[in-house]
Amino acid sequence: MTVYYDYDSYKLFLNDTGILCNLARISSIDVLMDNDLDYKGVLVENYVATELLKMGFDLCYWSRKDKASGSSEVDFIIQNNSKIIPIEVKAGKDMKSKSLEVYNERYNPDLIIKISAKNFGKKDNLKTIPLYATFCLKELKES
Repeated sequence: MTVYYDYDSYKLFLNDTGILCNLARISSIDVLMDNDLDYKGVLVENYVATELLKMGFDLCYWSRKDKASGSSEVDFIIQNNSKIIPIEVKAGKDMKSKSLEVYNERYNPDLIIKISAKNFGKKDNLKTIPLYATFCLKELKES
């Protein structure tokens, strides 16, 4: 997959979400009480990034910029053997993801994963995993 890397496009993550919260002056009470946070999406995505790294996945993402139809971005792309799996991370229960729909229409992957506040679920090629269970993706690395 390294053939397709664009080394001029990248995302930055802090390898400790607690330190990120401290730097952003977000209290643990706000996180635990599920208060409305400006940076909740950033925190959740950062958390998933650190978990994926712990499991041995490379941190890759997919983006497309198109003047006619706008831009799209999938938060993470992981590789399991020869399969490429897009992962979308949502901070709440709102599961809408135009970018993931664009990716699905374009590449038709066997599996799509959404990590969110929702419970486990499966519909067609979409698998939903709750945020607290991100560690379950480790089974993809081991299969």
